[in-house]
Amino acid sequence: MSLTADDVVRLPWEDRYTLAGALHACRSLPGWGRSRPRPSLPDLRQRGAQAGAELALRAWLEGQGIPYHLAPTAGLRPGSLPRLVLWGHRLWLHLALVGRAPELPEDVAARLLAGQAEVPDTLLDSAGAMPEDLFVFACLVAEITRRRPHLRRLAAQGQPVFLVALPPTAWRRPPRQAAPWQVRNDSRFPLHLEMGIETAGRRPRVEQVHLPACAQVCLPARAEGLRYLHTRRLPGAALVLRRAGTPEWVVSPGRWHDLWLRDPALLLLGWITRREFRRRARRATDGRARWAMPCSLLQPVGRLLSARQI
Repeated sequence: MSLTADDVVRLPWEDRYTLAGALHACRSLPGWGRSRPRPSLPDLRQRGAQAGAELALRAWLEGQGIPYHLAPTAGLRPGSLPRLVLWGHRLWLHLALVGRAPELPEDVAARLLAGQAEVPDTLLDSAGAMPEDLFVFACLVAEITRRRPHLRRLAAQGQPVFLVALPPTAWRRPPRQAAPWQVRNDSRFPLHLEMGIETAGRRPRVEQVHLPACAQVCLPARAEGLRYLHTRRLPGAALVLRRAGTPEWVVSPGRWHDLWLRDPALLLLGWITRREFRRRARRATDGRARWAMPCSLLQPVGRLLSARQI
């Protein structure tokens, strides 16, 4: 029996999920020299949405009185989220982040169920994955700020933003010789800045820096590489970073990107065991390394609430 729009469950969402997810996305960025490439801006948004959705799912299960626990994180890659375990089965939340106009279409659930439930090759064949693991498919539909004029309007209105600037390669690399950094704020108002840095031994560290208006701050030489800059207020002028042996980095107001998700709707579409997904799914026809099956053939979310129906 195929799923209908009535089977789709919309989970409550709070701003703290957006904030926690965006912070996780930034602070889990890989450092210089790692085998994985630096994530792109869409990758960062997806990471943030995934982390926020995991928190929302846990809160929803708690509200339903459904017991769960988190699997140990030993062996996971740095920055990976702990796996949720429900009724003795590990749960994999496969989330699609979809941008939308300010108004959520009334038929959004039906549209999503008409699509495909997709799993990348790397996750389907993940080491240690079990046949009875639960694949839960969800979609986070939100307004995403991509255009600079829109961001400026939101900032002028005092709307929440989560601004990130990703450094050029020269700033991600450790310098040949340790030297202090200078950060100059050319704006007419003070700014609080979070800097994701690497210290000796490539250990990640978060520095909270207060930048007075039209002033320069000197940071100790313990910082070797820079992963990201983050602020909650759009600067009115450039930030200028300098360090010996590295070209200065001028971060103009147009260099900031917003990770904040506006009016998000988190929709749980359905679930299936890994074993059954592998049996039903077919390789995506567009050449991507993914397997897919119709969303309408998933199990209804309501059955997750009872161990006897899994």
